Amino acid sequence: MTRVLIFLVAALAALLFPLATLAQVYKSVDETGKVIYSDRPIPGAASSEEVAIEPGPGEAQVKEAQERADRTSQRATEMAEERARKQQATRVSEGQREPAEVEPVQESGRAGWYPGYSWPRPPLGGGRPPGPPARPPLRPKPPPKPVQLPIR
Repeated sequence: MTRVLIFLVAALAALLFPLATLAQVYKSVDETGKVIYSDRPIPGAASSEEVAIEPGPGEAQVKEAQERADRTSQRATEMAEERARKQQATRVSEGQREPAEVEPVQESGRAGWYPGYSWPRPPLGGGRPPGPPARPPLRPKPPPKPVQLPIR
């Protein structure tokens, strides 16, 4: 899907590129060596020269590329459907149940807000699951030593 999108953007840019080639482009270099591209030569530049720009693809090439992108997209959809059918057939042959369909959560217009919950959202299941019971110590602790106060 990403490749198709990139291709379509490139095709659109190729269609609009001939409009940009109607203008002349100049490459100028100033005294400090900074290169500047502009539609007219920069006065006082150390050097200025016109840059030749090659024309973009023709209408026939763009149409062919669009058709190729459409075929690729259609083939990707067919392959995804075929993969889903094979997975379904494998599940049926192995005796597995259909995966349960999960309904999506209805979100409101506020991001991060869940209906019926306060913010921050409490953990699912009502908190942490209870852990194992605490083990008693292996040895009993010795009794505390008596404290002797100095006599005055």
